[in-house]
Amino acid sequence: MAGLKTASGEAIDGSFELQVEVEEGDAAGGQPAAPRALALRVTGDLHVGGLMLLIVETVGVQRDWSDHALWWAQRRQWLLRPGRTLDALGVGGDARLRFTPQHRPLRLRLPNRRRLRLRLSFAQPLAHGVAQACRLLGIRHPEELSLLRPPEEEEEGGEGRKGKAVPPPPDFDLSHLLLPAGEEGPRTEPLPHLPPGCYRTLVAPRGGLGPVAPPRPPRGSPLLRRTRLHARWLESSRSLMEQDVADDEELLLRFKYHCVLDLDPQRDELRLALLYEQARWALLTEEIDCTEEEMMLFAALQEELTTIPELAEELEIYRPRKLTLRGFRPTWAVLKEMSLSYGRSPPAPGEPLQQFNLRGCEVTPDVDVGAQKFCIKLLVAAPEGMSEIHLRCRDAPQYARWVAGCRLASRGRSLADASFEAEARGVLGVLGLQPGGAPSLPPTAPGAPQRPPPDPRVLLAPRFQRKVKAKQLVPRILEVLHRVGALSPAQARLRFVDAWRALPGFGLAYFLVRFKGGRRDEVLGVGPSRLLRLDPGTSSVTRTWRYSALRQWNINWDTQQVTLELEGEVTLALWVLSAPCQVLHEFLGGYLCLGGRQPGQPLDLNLFHKLTGGQEPL
Repeated sequence: MAGLKTASGEAIDGSFELQVEVEEGDAAGGQPAAPRALALRVTGDLHVGGLMLLIVETVGVQRDWSDHALWWAQRRQWLLRPGRTLDALGVGGDARLRFTPQHRPLRLRLPNRRRLRLRLSFAQPLAHGVAQACRLLGIRHPEELSLLRPPEEEEEGGEGRKGKAVPPPPDFDLSHLLLPAGEEGPRTEPLPHLPPGCYRTLVAPRGGLGPVAPPRPPRGSPLLRRTRLHARWLESSRSLMEQDVADDEELLLRFKYHCVLDLDPQRDELRLALLYEQARWALLTEEIDCTEEEMMLFAALQEELTTIPELAEELEIYRPRKLTLRGFRPTWAVLKEMSLSYGRSPPAPGEPLQQFNLRGCEVTPDVDVGAQKFCIKLLVAAPEGMSEIHLRCRDAPQYARWVAGCRLASRGRSLADASFEAEARGVLGVLGLQPGGAPSLPPTAPGAPQRPPPDPRVLLAPRFQRKVKAKQLVPRILEVLHRVGALSPAQARLRFVDAWRALPGFGLAYFLVRFKGGRRDEVLGVGPSRLLRLDPGTSSVTRTWRYSALRQWNINWDTQQVTLELEGEVTLALWVLSAPCQVLHEFLGGYLCLGGRQPGQPLDLNLFHKLTGGQEPL
């Protein structure tokens, strides 16, 4: 009787035609395959699991469909419960469903400006996707982090989010990495099959990138400017697809709740590095206030307190060129990070004669041990095309050092990488020589400074630079640096984060609100342990409440009114003007839940989701 209809056009058996688009994922070459349109005759008592089975049978393609699920585009929701029937869900003939993969590519920009491409769940709540990304990278306590959209001034194009240009390519494409089946708990180490140098680059100062001077903040009240920072947070209780996040869109991974628990430099190397970079940038962009003396301390703790390893020796260098008979010439060469420079020998002050970036270069040995010939051929990309450079070393140990250093530089790794010694010993082993301690790094160039002079433009917030000239700031930074003493990078980062957490405004999220009965806008500050009511004109605090005084809060999702019930029969009703009220709800619940954690005790996820989940349960 399927397909028979009455005079009114209704199916006799209650069946109806359902339109379904099937996305099979990436086709050959990595490009997404075109979706396939299906028209299926179904009844309302068919459950979601049976509909997915019918789709797979109709498509008739043998492949792994386990990651696929049904997305209802009109209502912007996933149909993830296989036992629910179409009638119970309200799915009728006018519905348009999409059978699509749940895990999709997403680009994350870290606080150190490095970009990663991951494959995360677009169907589970955002908190689940953040936890998945943290487990891939070995970051503990993922509940402290979340995702937010970039500032509007960074988005390309003026036609909105769908019309903007494609974001720049990621530094590391980790979209092929997935967690092992059944692994749901937190990881304390990154996955062992991360690309070479990826983890070491992420924990390097500034992610291995050069320093950037902070932009001048726009004019106006700093407090009102800070109230606009939290409008870009995604909701932790809703999925990425429900929040209109597109495939390969770039989002920012940031610490949202400043309740950092059990920060261990040994176990939390990447967590500490990212927290340090986020704190450093918050100070440079004046998202948080500090005194001039505190800013000098923060500036001193940003310097490289240890010497960057480098190779600085006399070599013979030859560059093949047309119409020239010049051969190898003794030259002082320096290999530092990914840069090869050479100049006069002995070294003299001034710019080097030539400088090359060895990242991605080809390193070819040219060795004859019997003839004591130890040469290295480098093919380096240059603006005028590929450039060929020949290095001739005086003996095997020097040759091993430079081959190892050039190979590391070609992979984007510096001489500080732990694999340098092993790489150099391996070179000697290939030559049939006994590896020993000879390939270790030689001393730096005679008279070379242990560290570059501090640059106030990249170490201080703009308002401190306007007060005093740069040449007057350098001695003050060096004086503080002398008082701080020699610290390892991990120690300097930890001390920086501790000083940041000691600031009076640490962890405060500001919201522009209008209290019920009020005639003007005010600011509500939500911190790790307290609520503040502030005057936006003077930035002065007019009232403070500890969380112990907060009995409960309620949100009327229809009117977007937030009601705070405090001890002493005090009730405050307000509307959030600078962000969705869901964001305020998440900050209140997140700080209340995370502030009660204890080291070594697991987080009560049910309570955390209940306090931050919003309208719909997870």
